[in-house]
Amino acid sequence: MSKTFSYRLLLPGLVAASLLISFGCNRTIESTDPVRTLPDAPPTPINVSARLDNQSVTLRWEVLDSSSVRRFRIYLTDSSGESARLRDSTGGASFSRTLSGLALNQTVYFRVATVGREGIEGLRSTPPLRVRMSPLSIVIENGREYINRRQVTIQAYAPVGAANIKLSENADLSGAVFQPFSRDQSFTLSAGDAVKHVYAHIVFDDGTQTGSPISDDIILDTRAHIDTVYFRPAGTVFTTGSAIDFRIRTGESGGTARIAFPGENGITLYDDGSGIDSVADDGVYAVRYIVPLAMAVTDGQVTGSFTDAAGNQAPSQTAFSTLSIDPINADPTPVVLAGNSDSTGARLTWSENGDNDFAMYRLYRATDTTRAVDTTNQLVAILNSRSTTSFDDAVLLSYPALAYRVYVFDRQGKASPSNEVVVIR
Repeated sequence: MSKTFSYRLLLPGLVAASLLISFGCNRTIESTDPVRTLPDAPPTPINVSARLDNQSVTLRWEVLDSSSVRRFRIYLTDSSGESARLRDSTGGASFSRTLSGLALNQTVYFRVATVGREGIEGLRSTPPLRVRMSPLSIVIENGREYINRRQVTIQAYAPVGAANIKLSENADLSGAVFQPFSRDQSFTLSAGDAVKHVYAHIVFDDGTQTGSPISDDIILDTRAHIDTVYFRPAGTVFTTGSAIDFRIRTGESGGTARIAFPGENGITLYDDGSGIDSVADDGVYAVRYIVPLAMAVTDGQVTGSFTDAAGNQAPSQTAFSTLSIDPINADPTPVVLAGNSDSTGARLTWSENGDNDFAMYRLYRATDTTRAVDTTNQLVAILNSRSTTSFDDAVLLSYPALAYRVYVFDRQGKASPSNEVVVIR
């Protein structure tokens, strides 16, 4: 594009004259000054480069001589450099500018021009600088909060054209070296359980680079432990229906804690601020346990287990106090009796008792089927195994009908009767 600067000079006693000088664009400057030397064109910016961030880009450039620079203008253009649109400007003392609010998933082109002290704009930088705007991020282990190993995989997201990447736990990426860019990057975290921050810098095949470091963090946690296991009130002999408050102190939130003792293989405790847990996520797990019917424990050991949020399992630990439960108010759970007859006599079967303090079954029979069977009637059998749940009684062959009932006895001598069954020969 040609420039023509036309100075109109008015001199005393002389005829006005026009001076035309070719300079690149058609501009006319009217002057009443005496003939003087025209200003030089301001220097064109060179070495224009870009640093990318999410939805922003920082442009940098150089000029050979900044003494005549008033300001810089930044233009958005098409790929050829035409269709220019002024996007921003900055003072002449600044050789960089950050442009924000750029739409993602598009390619944009920039040119920078210098404006001299006389207000003349020089040539724009060439070629247009191409910048591909796309989300930039790294994600450690697909966004997990915790990890229990130092070797991790980092997922890197960048526009097409990403060529090299370097990773470091230092925000200035000191000591890191570039390696070929790929979606999944292997990285070794520094030793020591703590929050680990990883930073990334990406270079693209056209020389464009990322600006502010891209980062993500993860908690490295390689071990779990239990401080204490305890229950309240300690030193108490509990009974059926009693409330026992169990607690495990770990110092870590987000894990899974359990209590076990004779008769209970795993009771889950909570650190969510519910129930008797007064403070959520403080590393103290708690639960209120109601002693069920027929549970009996004598000086039982209470054992706590804990697996933290990173998957580390702590060595189990026992409470200082032992647990005793005496079901003094509980009767044995009765069984359900059934019976029929065949050519050999009466065939009796019943359900299996599941009480912890089971002692025996006792089978009673009566020849008078009009009266209820109880322990004053004839004792037919004593069966000490809970899994023995049947009995054949041949004496039925001598009677037209007999009535039966099974009593369950616990270790403390308490008994519960089953339903009564009448078997007819």
